[in-house]
Amino acid sequence: MAIDVGHVLSPKSLDLGRDTFIFVTLSHKSELYFGVNQKSTPVSSATIHRWAKLIHKTYAWAEFFLCPVTVLSAGIMSYYVQPSGPAIEPYSTELLPPGNYGWYFDRECIYKGYPRLVRRRLYTFETCLESEAEYFRSEFLVDAIPPAAEANIAVTRDANQCRFTGSEEGTMLAWIIPPSVAWETDDFGHRASFDKTPFPVAANLLTIQSDLRFYLHNNHFMVDVDDGYRILVLRGMGDMQGRLPTHLPCHSQHDPAADHFLRLHCRYSLNLMLLGGDIKEVYPNGVITGMMEELGVDYAGSEDRDEKDMAFLDDERWQSELGKAIMEGVLEGKIAQRLYEDELSTLDVDEDEDSEPPSSGPNSRDEKQEPWPESPLSLDWDSENNVYNAVFARVEGDQWASSVAEPPSSGPNSHDEKRESPPFLEWDSDNNVDKAVSDWIDTDQQWGHSMAEPPSSGPNSPDEKQESPPSLEWDSDNNVDKAVFDWIDTDQQWGHTNG
Repeated sequence: MAIDVGHVLSPKSLDLGRDTFIFVTLSHKSELYFGVNQKSTPVSSATIHRWAKLIHKTYAWAEFFLCPVTVLSAGIMSYYVQPSGPAIEPYSTELLPPGNYGWYFDRECIYKGYPRLVRRRLYTFETCLESEAEYFRSEFLVDAIPPAAEANIAVTRDANQCRFTGSEEGTMLAWIIPPSVAWETDDFGHRASFDKTPFPVAANLLTIQSDLRFYLHNNHFMVDVDDGYRILVLRGMGDMQGRLPTHLPCHSQHDPAADHFLRLHCRYSLNLMLLGGDIKEVYPNGVITGMMEELGVDYAGSEDRDEKDMAFLDDERWQSELGKAIMEGVLEGKIAQRLYEDELSTLDVDEDEDSEPPSSGPNSRDEKQEPWPESPLSLDWDSENNVYNAVFARVEGDQWASSVAEPPSSGPNSHDEKRESPPFLEWDSDNNVDKAVSDWIDTDQQWGHSMAEPPSSGPNSPDEKQESPPSLEWDSDNNVDKAVFDWIDTDQQWGHTNG
């Protein structure tokens, strides 16, 4: 029976019976990073931290915090998590309640990075051994028949008793880490350069009942050396699980040399069974968009398609797990689009009320040189200063703009006090303009404006206006430089020429 955890569970999570999920957050979505079945493997924050450092031992490690989270939809088969409680102390030994958690690098549980991942393991030792037996028979022989000298040492050490149950019935020798697949324990998977010589040794052999060997090499259970040799079951074993003790028995001598191989087995098993299992591993974006195309819908809620193109609701594809998720996404998209349109219509009404031009003055409709473009929606008329507010904002933002309004008759930017220009502009007395304006014109080939009077003669004087800057084309119908209108239309910003 599926667990209601607020997100779709992957086959891996279902198969392992997971009830505890730890998400990491990227810039726009969250991904399931770690999952565990606490009915068989109870864990605390301290346990998660210790295992994380064991799994990622190759990399420098940063402290992290687990925090309860709420899982929110971020699209079809995509999720985003938000903290729903305080951070848990990193080394708390209190068992975690089953549920959803986030992985954060600060106590405030704010996204500040993504854990550096090791190479994910996808296959059990048993599966790897089967592949080795098929393609590398010479290497596989050492797995099937351990060297005689090493085998004798292991049999004498274990007294022919199973290291886990203590029974002498149906025992055999088995590798903890099969030498032919030992390269899989390498973080980078460099098979060609991996040194296998440390593995065919007695410390890597143990006596085990033959029907338990299958579960050991399929990574169903492991020995956590650093937790008092605790035996942890990671995947259901049926009746066989009852034969395993909670810890490696005292009669089984703890050889420090063997601890190294038990830790490698533990590390590999944790990587294989606990990492990953996000639903996007089953339904990547390409699979989702392919199914949407088949069903005749698109990601935006089928706004770009006629609804008659959609598959009929009795089509069995709608009843699949992915089909249901797509239908949910379509409905959510339609609702979001309707809410957006309602909000947009409200904003349009407000702007129509607030953005009317003045009834008189230099920028009124009656005194504008017709035809005149609509004022950008982002501008509000400042009746006190007889300019658009956005103009002053751009001046303060280190760029020089102007409205069509006449300059003030007095004050720091009036004709009489022109030298008191904005602090970032330097007055150029030779050219009677603010120096930054000239730079802007020269470098960007765009036409700027200062409060200075236009020159009385020369290419930019009123009499010779047709000789505008090389990038501008004079529009004789509107008595302005044509590029000004382009700038206004495309960027929704207010420009001005001296025309």
